[in-house]
Amino acid sequence: CPVDLCMYEVKNPHAPVFNLVVVDPLLCIGCNKCVTKGPMDTLLEGCPWDAIDMIPLEEYEEKYGVMPY
Repeated sequence: CPVDLCMYEVKNPHAPVFNLVVVDPLLCIGCNKCVTKGPMDTLLEGCPWDAIDMIPLEEYEEKYGVMPY
């Protein structure tokens, strides 16, 4: 990711041996470097476990609330 501190590790309460990586939505610029799926199901160099999906801002805000910017 080209943005410092955009992604960071947190403890996983369900599996303490494996940490989780969290993407800060306020720092994310939508560069897609962290995702694996590209257009038309092409594979990119992102998360090797295909665990990150980009979603439209409207969908995110509907679930988590309006972003404070």
